Amino acid sequence: MDDGNQDSVPIDYDTKEIEEITNALEQFTANKTPHLYEKVMSMEIVGFDDNFLCSVFDYLVGRESEAKAFLA
Repeated sequence: MDDGNQDSVPIDYDTKEIEEITNALEQFTANKTPHLYEKVMSMEIVGFDDNFLCSVFDYLVGRESEAKAFLA
C-alpha cells in the first residue's frame, strides 16, 4: 500500500520473532536496570541533583538504545 509516506516500509514478520525480540529487550532491562541506576546516580557527585538524575534514569529506562549508549 502506497499512502505517500516515504518512511513506510513493508515488514514481513513472524510472531515468534517479535516475541523473541520483545523478550530480549525485557531481559536487557531486567539485567541492566540496577547497573543503570547506579551509573546515573553516581553522577550526583559531579553536581547534578537527585531530581534531575531520577528524570534521566526514567528517560533511559524507557529508551533501550540510549541506555546502552550511556552504559558503553
